[in-house]
Amino acid sequence: MYHLPLLERLDLLSISDEAKTHAEATFIKKRMYYNMKIKTMQRQCNNIIKVVRHAQQTKEGRLYDLLEMTEKYLKEINREIDEINYPKFLMVKPAISKLTNESAQNAKGSEE
Repeated sequence: MYHLPLLERLDLLSISDEAKTHAEATFIKKRMYYNMKIKTMQRQCNNIIKVVRHAQQTKEGRLYDLLEMTEKYLKEINREIDEINYPKFLMVKPAISKLTNESAQNAKGSEE
């Protein structure tokens, strides 16, 4: 009846002004109620999204920390493997031979 304000009869019954006013009031109350429900649902949805984003960032941070720690341990393990396979006295020789090669090349270059 709210959408048909000029309606005077419905199913052979006349509609009074009081019934029209009551129908309008009921419609306005329902519209306010459902608008309130919509806003409540939107607020709850936004709160859930915030919680999920926070959880996601926390998990990503933990994964990043675990990845860093794993890389650190991997480097340590590789370093220990290198020390076992190539003792320190063998690891120094290539550096010394490299220096001697460079000095030899510098000497050749200065002689020419």
